[in-house]
Amino acid sequence: MAPMDHLERSARKDPVLPLDRVIAPGPGGRYRGEYEVRVVDFGREVSRSQMRQQLTEDAEYGQWELLRTRIYLGGRRRTWLRRKIIRVR
Repeated sequence: MAPMDHLERSARKDPVLPLDRVIAPGPGGRYRGEYEVRVVDFGREVSRSQMRQQLTEDAEYGQWELLRTRIYLGGRRRTWLRRKIIRVR
């Protein structure tokens, strides 16, 4: 078993916790530095109610809003969340 396979398998142990990453805004990107975007992956073993609960908590406590949701073959769901970047001057 390759080391990468072991990391992927250990990351998928708990189906309730999503795998996610934050995309930092670029100077010429789509959102032009106004929004921070977070990509959240849910495996097929995560129920819709668990996914909805996780996204609701992110929206309530982290001020994230739903940008896009995509369902792939095999049942994997990828969700993009965004929140406004507030800069202090």
